[in-house]
Amino acid sequence: KALKSDSLELTNLFGFNSGYELAVKKEIAEKYKLETLQDLAEVSHEMTLGCDFECLDRPDGYRSLCDKYNLRFKKVKGMNRGIMFRSLDLNVVDIVIASRTEAQVQINELKILKDNRSLFPPYEAGALVHQDILKRYPEIRIALAKLEGQISEEEMREINVKIEFEG
Repeated sequence: KALKSDSLELTNLFGFNSGYELAVKKEIAEKYKLETLQDLAEVSHEMTLGCDFECLDRPDGYRSLCDKYNLRFKKVKGMNRGIMFRSLDLNVVDIVIASRTEAQVQINELKILKDNRSLFPPYEAGALVHQDILKRYPEIRIALAKLEGQISEEEMREINVKIEFEG
């Protein structure tokens, strides 16, 4: 409805979900035997969570996460996304809320904990294009259709690594 009122069209989905998940260093995941967010409930009181400021206020963010999984973190630190991963690396925080396709997940070899109760909605990536542009240049729709279902989360993380770390 909102797309129509703005004359936008979602043309194709590329195949990856860039939604939120919790990410932790592999050694912490191994130490506490963490695979899912449900596993985290037993040990969250020992951990400090790092998340961006937006996540603290979102309806599908921090409060919903704690309610749905009965999580009670020792501390929660709201921070800029750039600082969040440095804080994890420096052991200022133990766990972070990250995007599934974030470059830092791969660079830091983080483990993504499974959202086994489906709290976080999927953020399926696709192209939003103004309908006037599609009418004027129909070849755009054809080109974008070729990308449908072609990019996995792992490939998108690698693309983000190349952009952020390799220029």
